[in-house]
Amino acid sequence: MSSAAAAHPQPSTDPWVAAARSAIVDIAQQALGLPCEIVSDSAGMTSAAGALVPIVSAMEPVQIGLFSSEEGCSAIARALLGSGPDEAMSRPDMIDAVSEVVNMLAGNVKARVSRYASHAALGLPTFVHGPVEAPSQQVVDSLTIKIGPTTAQVVIVRTSR
Repeated sequence: MSSAAAAHPQPSTDPWVAAARSAIVDIAQQALGLPCEIVSDSAGMTSAAGALVPIVSAMEPVQIGLFSSEEGCSAIARALLGSGPDEAMSRPDMIDAVSEVVNMLAGNVKARVSRYASHAALGLPTFVHGPVEAPSQQVVDSLTIKIGPTTAQVVIVRTSR
């Protein structure tokens, strides 16, 4: 785990949120080749676009997502694809790349909670626009992060307790 993630005061004790904190640092560094810092834990989210992947298990249904501005999503996609900062990218390529990053993130989270969430399975990623708003029986946790120069949010949608 990165020292930036470890140094953040009072991280959530929810196993999904704790797993997402560690997983995003690993994915950013290993798959994107970018440094990652957890800026804050916050409720809800404000970013404009991103992808969500459902994780279904015996524990509780959860969705893991990564959101940023359109420019931020493009920067994350470029990092995954090894493209230069000025290289043109089509919208479908950006959506595919961000969805793949979230798929990797969800798989990493799933592995980290396997002792809590037995027999977990990943669903297919869905790219969405606008903030995620959960019904009353669910809660949206988010981690504001910096991936390289990009500000983004890792989103965890889970059943409220």
